[in-house]
Amino acid sequence: MKREFEIIDHPSIKYLNIFLIDMDYRTSHLHRELEINLVLEGKLSILSKQQVYELEADSSILLNSNQPHEIRTESKSTLLCLQISPNFCKNYFREMSNLVFDSARLEQHITGDSYKYITSLITEMAYQYFARPKGFEFSCMSMLNVLFGVLLNKLPYHEISDDEKNKNKLKVDRLTRILNYADEHYMHKIRLSDIAEIEGLSMTYLSQFIKEHLNISFQDYINNLRFNHAKKLLTGDMKLLDICLECGFSDYRYLNKAFLDNVGCTPAEYKKKLSKESKAVRIKSPLHTVENYYSEHDTLDILRKLRLNHLSVLREVPNPLLI
Repeated sequence: MKREFEIIDHPSIKYLNIFLIDMDYRTSHLHRELEINLVLEGKLSILSKQQVYELEADSSILLNSNQPHEIRTESKSTLLCLQISPNFCKNYFREMSNLVFDSARLEQHITGDSYKYITSLITEMAYQYFARPKGFEFSCMSMLNVLFGVLLNKLPYHEISDDEKNKNKLKVDRLTRILNYADEHYMHKIRLSDIAEIEGLSMTYLSQFIKEHLNISFQDYINNLRFNHAKKLLTGDMKLLDICLECGFSDYRYLNKAFLDNVGCTPAEYKKKLSKESKAVRIKSPLHTVENYYSEHDTLDILRKLRLNHLSVLREVPNPLLI
């Protein structure tokens, strides 16, 4: 079953997942982990809860647990991503699961040397995670604790009650069902009224609910699914007419319009522009995304080069918690 609620694996360290990725598009999704994205290259937009965050190289963003977000780029962008379960500190800081950070952009509240320190800390944590020297688990979790110590002292946040947390969970469950339904049916004729009937809601309420959480209308979300699936299929040898049928476009004119609106060229022209070589490894995803995960070897090679500059920052810049 396809899911827009992402189940995060923690292959090396419990409660922590780190990866390097080239991102073109990521459909709206959510997961229980907090997520910190550090942009290494390119520009991108993250849409979440009626907000659009424009990020460029060296920008970073923190997304709360169960916060729906969609990622769009004009061209390929490279992200270093940390996904952290709120349970990582449950034995000594139980309120973490009830905390909601109020500001997404880290550099808005953490500036100067302090910002250099935390981005260097994130980079070193990622390096240790992939290099796996003896005792790397201690190093990574130590740096993770320092990172959240800084975030809690520098970023605005509020604490929600267990009752509010449960209400939010009901909304998350509803949104997950809607996204799953869209993911499974977008290639056919799909109507908002069908979902409203399944959920026992009015069309007006459901339309507002989707707009509030996805930042776009239901029809625009479906069109994005179709367009981005078509982009992926263009990397193969499928005929344009077959791509129309596979993606839910009733006519080639709609496929053509989608490409002109989103990338400024026709599907045929876009196919010609596709690069035949990639430094990244494509991982099959159950979600309708256009993204490439770097292999562990290539990730480590990139992080090793970045580390040359960041190590000096960690040695020379004082820990913001000690200033």
